[in-house]
Amino acid sequence: MKIPFGAFPRLATIGLAGWLWISCFIWERTANTTLVIGLIMVACIMAMELMSFVDNRVRFGSTILGALLIGVAFTVGHTWGFLRWHDAAIGALIMLLSLVPNPMVPADPEPERATPASH
Repeated sequence: MKIPFGAFPRLATIGLAGWLWISCFIWERTANTTLVIGLIMVACIMAMELMSFVDNRVRFGSTILGALLIGVAFTVGHTWGFLRWHDAAIGALIMLLSLVPNPMVPADPEPERATPASH
């Protein structure tokens, strides 16, 4: 099965969020970091990416969440120093991937217009 190029950035971002979730349990982190990054950020990123398959404009929510992940990586305490850079790098990749539009989804879907009722 061939994956269309337009779906690759969305699927890659979902994969990065999945890796971020797994890494929260592989490497020892503080409880705050696991809660903020492992549960809240990952759930929001995956939800944004799944919604961006329907509406292309939603992907900019992942841009904001990627920037927020970078901020969280440098403000929330980590047990190991490399985890700070690991989380920031994933946030930067999520930001970059969210800037690639999905050509299979129209950028501005036209709303359905109500037809006048016939008498």
